[in-house]
Amino acid sequence: MLKRLSPRGDHRILATDIDDTSLTKAMAGGPYRSAEIRNLPGQFVNKCFTSYDDSYWIIDRIRPRVQFRKHNLLRDPFEQGFDLIICPSVVFYFSDQAKRKVNEWFRESLTENGILFIGGTETMLNADEIGFERLCPCFYRKSAGSARDNTRVLTGAVSRT
Repeated sequence: MLKRLSPRGDHRILATDIDDTSLTKAMAGGPYRSAEIRNLPGQFVNKCFTSYDDSYWIIDRIRPRVQFRKHNLLRDPFEQGFDLIICPSVVFYFSDQAKRKVNEWFRESLTENGILFIGGTETMLNADEIGFERLCPCFYRKSAGSARDNTRVLTGAVSRT
């Protein structure tokens, strides 16, 4: 999708998780069961996956474009300079104080006007206090003009795999 939206862009994707089993599976490119990819568009599945014995594997040319790393959202430092952070259905389980801290760290990690995508059950009620503008359900943009704005360092995405 990034190649289609920005053909000349040098895209970097950082995929993180706290769970070693999930990271190992993601680094191997699978296997994924049909139920795990059921919400992906058919043309995306056909273009990006191969199928063996009712299991799906990410094609080889995609995996080298993704860096995988173990990351604890509540403890580990965050990288800076992301245009997009995708973290659905994770902070839902955190205390209100932990949610605020993680959302502040997400904000600090984003470039000016960077986008944060969170789960539908994770509405950020204090988005403006943290420095986000709510665009629509699940999508927040880093507010411009704050003294806490970051310098653009790299392009990437953070995703719970």
